[in-house]
Amino acid sequence: MADQEQIALLKQGREVWNDWRQEHPESQPSLREADLSEMDLQSMNLAGADLNFADLHHANLSEANLRHAILHATNLQEANLQRTDLTEAACTGSDMSGADLRRALLRKAKL
Repeated sequence: MADQEQIALLKQGREVWNDWRQEHPESQPSLREADLSEMDLQSMNLAGADLNFADLHHANLSEANLRHAILHATNLQEANLQRTDLTEAACTGSDMSGADLRRALLRKAKL
């Protein structure tokens, strides 16, 4: 289950979220099963986040940092993943149909 305090921070926008991540570098975001569909998550630091079973369809994740993120069975249908860093992300079982992956970094990602 997603951490509701972290969801509230995420919904406050990029600046609030990224400042919180910078102040808490040891924290692993728990966004498991969160409904983040159609959200603007552009340029957000989601490195190492647990996004298992999350709904991110139609979300804007362009230029986001998803390094080492865990996205098993995540709904990424038609998500904007342009220039997103998915280095070493675990995306097995995720639905990426229609997702825009132009210029995404996919080194060692498990797709």
